[in-house]
Amino acid sequence: MNITEGDLLEFQERLIDACNDLCGDYEPTACRLDDYFAWNENPDIFGAEGVAIKCVFIKKISWIRMYLIGNERHNIHSFSQALFQSESNGCEGNEYDQKYTFVEYQPVTEQTKLDLSNVLGPGWQSTNLQLKRIDNIRDDIQFVGALERVHATLPAREMVANIKLNQQATDPSDDSIEISGSVRE
Repeated sequence: MNITEGDLLEFQERLIDACNDLCGDYEPTACRLDDYFAWNENPDIFGAEGVAIKCVFIKKISWIRMYLIGNERHNIHSFSQALFQSESNGCEGNEYDQKYTFVEYQPVTEQTKLDLSNVLGPGWQSTNLQLKRIDNIRDDIQFVGALERVHATLPAREMVANIKLNQQATDPSDDSIEISGSVRE
């Protein structure tokens, strides 16, 4: 959200490096939203139902979800906004795999927080945005524990996500569920 493509790629690389340092016997993956689905040029062409199905899939398969926040002034990707709005505001717990995490790419200004609270929807005030930095996440023992749990449960989550997708995709001719081949463990 409010981040350039270049900054997003750089953050993704830094996150992968941090995860690789923390995981000795396996190689974790850090995917962006567009790594999950073939969006074509417009992710909204599939309508609200297609977006809802994709949100379910991403939340089932990706227990650790981070929303990267920057200070750039441009429109937030509509699917990123839809995914966030599908999140439960009442998530309890401190573990990374029990709730989503806001991460700042650079120190986020108060004006950016205020602008984002308007975009994120009702009930979100700038005081709700508790932002973390990549260095804080790397040093957080809860993040290491979440990585281990996510790795151990990946095959079962993939199965559940695929079952949910099949149940929700009622039109067999609907090709809106084309999953990108770049998603991997």
